[in-house]
Amino acid sequence: MKELKDDNRGAIMMTGLFMSCFLVGSLWFVIGIGDAIVFRDRMQEAADHGAFSSAALHAKGLNFISLCNLILLVAVTIHIILGMLHDIALAVCIITLGFGCGFWGTMKRIWDGYFKVLKPAAQAIAFAEKAAAIGYPAMGAIDGYQTGTSYSYKETSVTVLPLSPSLIPGGGKSGLPVTPQPMNYLCVKLTSMLDQLFQKALGRAPKIVGGVVSKVMGWIGKALQFRYCNPMNGTMGELGNAALQEANNEGNKTIDKVNEDIRKQNENRPEGTAAKDELNPVKPSGGGGGGIDPGFDAFWGKDGPMTIFSKGANGSAWFSVYAINVAPSMNDTSESKVGLAQGTSNTQAKVQKYTKTNRALGYFAQSEFYFDCDSNWASAACNEADNATFAIKWRARLKKFSIGSTGDNILNIGLTALNNLGKIDQIKGVLGNLDNRGQQIINGVTGQGDLQRAFDAFKQDSIDSDIGDVQKAFGLNPGGMYH
Repeated sequence: MKELKDDNRGAIMMTGLFMSCFLVGSLWFVIGIGDAIVFRDRMQEAADHGAFSSAALHAKGLNFISLCNLILLVAVTIHIILGMLHDIALAVCIITLGFGCGFWGTMKRIWDGYFKVLKPAAQAIAFAEKAAAIGYPAMGAIDGYQTGTSYSYKETSVTVLPLSPSLIPGGGKSGLPVTPQPMNYLCVKLTSMLDQLFQKALGRAPKIVGGVVSKVMGWIGKALQFRYCNPMNGTMGELGNAALQEANNEGNKTIDKVNEDIRKQNENRPEGTAAKDELNPVKPSGGGGGGIDPGFDAFWGKDGPMTIFSKGANGSAWFSVYAINVAPSMNDTSESKVGLAQGTSNTQAKVQKYTKTNRALGYFAQSEFYFDCDSNWASAACNEADNATFAIKWRARLKKFSIGSTGDNILNIGLTALNNLGKIDQIKGVLGNLDNRGQQIINGVTGQGDLQRAFDAFKQDSIDSDIGDVQKAFGLNPGGMYH
């Protein structure tokens, strides 16, 4: 009896049994944490991928517009060269009193023929730019949504909504942050590009030399625009058109006199010699809005190349794309691969399986499209003289999610309305008093502090100190070099 009383064999086994159960439970707890980490990482990745995919298509749209602008610039350059050759031939014709007018007549036919092709082609390209400005943001939203949907797995359904200011045209922009310029802007752009090339070549020369060159190129640009890209036929009204027609009539009278002399010479020419060709009368250029020659035509006042609108710049909200992974949920179903004391098949004391659904308010991501340059926005390397839309250097990248201090983002309308109603401070107070469960939900999305800073961003003091205004004033690039 005494030995039985003191017998403690198996005691450690009982302790080990309880510890084993505790260890198994701990392992499943760790596995659950791992599943939650993987779920959150996957849902955030879905939002990131959707935002980046959409921004990449925004950048492709701007590269397409830049390519169209370069094509238009080359086409107008050829038009100007033909026009200059035409004017030189006309001067020779006048100086030689009609004897050197054959080349002028040929050049006029070539110039007129080229312009008849240029007008519809340039208008078609301008239409393609407008379509791209509206279509690419929409395609970006669709692609971002489809990319996010591909992250669905098991019983989890993923809905990613990419949003950007470019989805809604208006406010001075045509979908993408661009606005159309008239066709005659291309003449000015050509001289500005030549000026920049001269400035690079004169890099070590005194500044006064560069200033003089810029002045001269500016005058040349205005002269080219007036002579070869002048929309005056569409803007001068009946009096202006009458004056042009009068000039046309006077020119034809001079040509008639020259042709009369040519006919007399042909009548008295020696036998066996070829007769001289008579000059063709000057006619207005063909097509609607045609002027006295291709340099004076209403076409030059129509919408042409697109350039970045006044508020757009690298780092601005207009170049940002946001994505929201809307309320994803994770279904965590219990697994009873190992059970203890479940009883026989006839008993009802079995462990019941259950499914717990963990929900999050959402996951946010932000990306941006930008012009790849290594200087401030207003410099020649970036967007001086609208260079950004005449170079295929638009890129996209992810960036840290931030509501920002500018009023030009996706929460502008709602938060500004709350501010006007005096509700911002009240809502911040509610956020500060959330219970633990509410704080966990908010922190799982973007952090309670981030939401409070978002409300602060839309208070009047923050709006007045909009970072975009600072950028415009000082040529800054928020977030570092865009290169």
